Amino acid sequence: MMVSNMDGGDLYVKIKIWVTGYCYNIEVHLRKTNEPLKYTALKGTSVIYIVKIPVKDHCIFFCEGKRHRKRYCKAKLVGRDSKDNPEAMEEFKKFVKSKGLRLEYIIVPERREHC
Repeated sequence: MMVSNMDGGDLYVKIKIWVTGYCYNIEVHLRKTNEPLKYTALKGTSVIYIVKIPVKDHCIFFCEGKRHRKRYCKAKLVGRDSKDNPEAMEEFKKFVKSKGLRLEYIIVPERREHC
């Protein structure tokens, strides 16, 4: 995941994901709102919050919205480097619980160098 600042406070996010044997590149423009660390995406159908946590160089991207008339929410732990950080993961688990999400749905993706 790579996040870049754009003019006016918007963010540009590039994500590479590996799904069923294929690498996908996703690019999303996050539009700044009047609320700090709150953005919209996908023509306003999704709201993304950047949540600060007390672990250096880590935060949580929390997204909620509607797709095909169904509500969804996702959270992603983001850190400056790709090393595992148990303290950051504990903070992430606390956040997940606070949102009423189930810990068993946490996925730790396998790292791939070729994606």
